[in-house]
Amino acid sequence: MKKKLSQLCAVAVILLPAVAHCEVSEEIYCFDSNGTGSKNFGLHVLYDDAAKWSGAFVKYRGAKSAITLVSKNEEPEEISPGRPDQVTTTWYEVYGGKITGEYEMMSQGANIYSMIYKNYGNRKQISFIFDPEALAKNGSECIW
Repeated sequence: MKKKLSQLCAVAVILLPAVAHCEVSEEIYCFDSNGTGSKNFGLHVLYDDAAKWSGAFVKYRGAKSAITLVSKNEEPEEISPGRPDQVTTTWYEVYGGKITGEYEMMSQGANIYSMIYKNYGNRKQISFIFDPEALAKNGSECIW
């Protein structure tokens, strides 16, 4: 028993620094389709720069559960020297164990210029408008 306990302690000591340096951050962006039958969702982007890891999900207004997003591509483009790159980020939508669509966001620094959802099933596309006013004061959710 003492041998197992000492082995467990050794493993804990080895893993402790890795856990201590894990700093997952979250950014939340609120979007509105701004049309008839308007759809609203919050995009939650999670990342850990030290571990070079990121993940995301969307949560639609009134939905009980979130939809997982998996990174597809990120394309930076220099528009003007000395300014932040314009970045087009694309995520796959994973629903029911299948890739069912994709979200594409174009941003530059803190500005988000477009968000487009493409449904792979019916081939429809919906454009969304970034709505920073919908973010709750505590920054933890979108308020619709």
